[in-house]
Amino acid sequence: MKRFKLLLIPLLALTMMLNSCEEYLNIPPEADISQDEIFGSYESFQGFQDLLAVYVVDYNRHGARANNSIAGECLAASNYAPAIGNDGNYKTMLSGTGPSIFVTNRFFNSGLYSEMWKSVRIANMCLEKLEEGILTKATEEQKNWLKGQALFYRAFFHYEYVRAWGTIPYVDEVFSPDEQNMKRHWTYEKDGKTYRDVQAVFERIAEDLEEAAKYLPNVWEGENINWGRPTRLTALGFKAKAFLFSASPLFNEQATGVLDYDKDLLDRCAVTCQEVIDLAISLIGTQPAGMAVVNEYGLCDWADFRTVFATTDRIMPGTAEVLFRAPVDRYEKDIVTRPKARSYGYKQITDQAAANGSQMYLDKFEMKDGSRYKIEYDQDLVKRWDDRDQRFRFTFYVHNDIVDDITVAMSASDLVKFGAFNSNCIRKFYPDNVTLNNLRGATYSTPLLRLPDIYLTYAEAVFESTGSYNTIPSGLKLSIGQIDIRQTQ
Repeated sequence: MKRFKLLLIPLLALTMMLNSCEEYLNIPPEADISQDEIFGSYESFQGFQDLLAVYVVDYNRHGARANNSIAGECLAASNYAPAIGNDGNYKTMLSGTGPSIFVTNRFFNSGLYSEMWKSVRIANMCLEKLEEGILTKATEEQKNWLKGQALFYRAFFHYEYVRAWGTIPYVDEVFSPDEQNMKRHWTYEKDGKTYRDVQAVFERIAEDLEEAAKYLPNVWEGENINWGRPTRLTALGFKAKAFLFSASPLFNEQATGVLDYDKDLLDRCAVTCQEVIDLAISLIGTQPAGMAVVNEYGLCDWADFRTVFATTDRIMPGTAEVLFRAPVDRYEKDIVTRPKARSYGYKQITDQAAANGSQMYLDKFEMKDGSRYKIEYDQDLVKRWDDRDQRFRFTFYVHNDIVDDITVAMSASDLVKFGAFNSNCIRKFYPDNVTLNNLRGATYSTPLLRLPDIYLTYAEAVFESTGSYNTIPSGLKLSIGQIDIRQTQ
């Protein structure tokens, strides 16, 4: 009898659990949504697709202590991403509970790659639903916008992943449980040429981006409300970058065994860059109302340069030279004085210890006359701090700078007091005079693609293909010398 009772107790518990599960799994009426309701109108379809924008990661704003300056340009405490990268502790970067690239918890929006494959699946679902014709309450133009965005994001997330992890499958369909055996190593045939592994991935990325450019608008309607969505410029810009990465010695060696540039891919890159530059110049003056104007080359003037990265008054950062960035949804305390501020800043200014620029990185900033910084200048305070290229003081606060009501103190004892590792505060991502006492609705953003990057990509592609600074390849318009002039405007 005792044994029977002991068996009865777990049986009763199991029955109760099954009943509870059945009740729990019943779909409430408000969650019972049909595909027609999701994909039947432009507004609801776009709402579903906009998850893709949410999953785009800002490398320097996705978590506490998690800025992506991990190549020696920063110094920081041992549990901060720069220190972990400098130490070569890549296992922690991959799987640690701190600034991991995959982690998701209350201190982080996500890791760098946490939502990659989910995003690719969403993009493929959108393309599949567009083909099925479920979307009936939309104009042809709106359908094109949806298709262009889906193609763009599918390419973009593959682009992010392949650059970090090397060869991967190119997922261009919605998988069923029985269709998940794609090969990591593969080839792709096109126009009589065989692309292998990483170059096959980049070729598919370029194809999707070229197709996306056909459907995306040059400028989104609705002034500010749609600014930041991918445009034709965005798609073509990333297409150019995909060609450059594919052509590079690193990826060319992986795909072909040749440790050199692929000149055919470089030439395709340069042609695409020229297309981007021409289109950008043709669109000057179409920026949203209130946004800083760009110059004749499509680039931001120095007076407005801070707004490329950081703004006040809860205004989205960026100018027309910013071709793509992650959406911004945090302001003031979340950016200036709370865990996100541990990426960049100085405890005296932001109430958070953060990464500081390494001396190696500081010394790379040139002098006002364009000459190199010399070690002996360390003993000359004017040359060390003031007689520098203007980008130096744009990027750093130094000792005795006045920031609103704070005089920056960076003596040896101050550095110990404020938990700093070098005598500077990285200010690039902070609007002027923003401090813990004066938040000003501040926020910042890391541009993922800018027009200056396209000019420099063009210069690299042309030089590595021709070996000349002055040659203008057939069908193109610019020499590298002309681009150098433009970069100094």
